[in-house]
Amino acid sequence: MNLYDPVRGKARRKELGLSATRLADLCGVSATAIYKYEGGELRPSFLTFIKLAHHLRISLDSLVEQAAQASPADEDDGRAVLIKAIYVAEALRHEAPSQRRT
Repeated sequence: MNLYDPVRGKARRKELGLSATRLADLCGVSATAIYKYEGGELRPSFLTFIKLAHHLRISLDSLVEQAAQASPADEDDGRAVLIKAIYVAEALRHEAPSQRRT
């Protein structure tokens, strides 16, 4: 399942004034990867997707809504995505300030 929307991701990055290099540093990937995500050439891993959402300030509600739309017929898969999203989002939220890359 691919929840990352390249067009919206790029627009949000630009709206926040983040360079691809800065977003890449925050997410632990290369700037080339960010450009490929935004160009639709590469899909981010689930963990990278959650990090992108976190640093692009995309709400968990939005992620859950996208997960539901992506697989409405497969409820169990949607729940698994939701559980993973909550776990990773909470881990990022509770990360010690000294560990954060801001």
